[in-house]
Amino acid sequence: LLKCSSSKKGKPATNFRPQQRKRKRPSNSRLVLYKGVAYSCSWLLSWGSVFIMYFLVMIGVDEDVLAGVLLYPITFVLPLQGLFNLAIYMHPKILAAKRSKRENLSWWKAFEKAFWSKGVGKNKKKGVGSGPRV
Repeated sequence: LLKCSSSKKGKPATNFRPQQRKRKRPSNSRLVLYKGVAYSCSWLLSWGSVFIMYFLVMIGVDEDVLAGVLLYPITFVLPLQGLFNLAIYMHPKILAAKRSKRENLSWWKAFEKAFWSKGVGKNKKKGVGSGPRV
């Protein structure tokens, strides 16, 4: 048997520090997976009714009935795909702006800040040689 030496007799020496509970951040591959699934769901939500309509036309359902039932959802949801994609793209940036320690922003202000930001690491001043050419 091996004994660990310690400064106090009878107590083994340990390098144990109580671990703080931190929320685990998902890995980048998992974040990419989530974003890919979100974009796929956005596409399916936008184009799903179109494919349903095409399938029903192929099996012989009357087109006049389909035009009344599915044409309105198609014309409403299909143009919204851009809005869905914007929401998915902006989501991490809005959360980062909302969680900012410097400012206590509302959701709308966080959206505005994220929308108009130039991104992380972009310098606002121009570099050498980037001025107008004469």
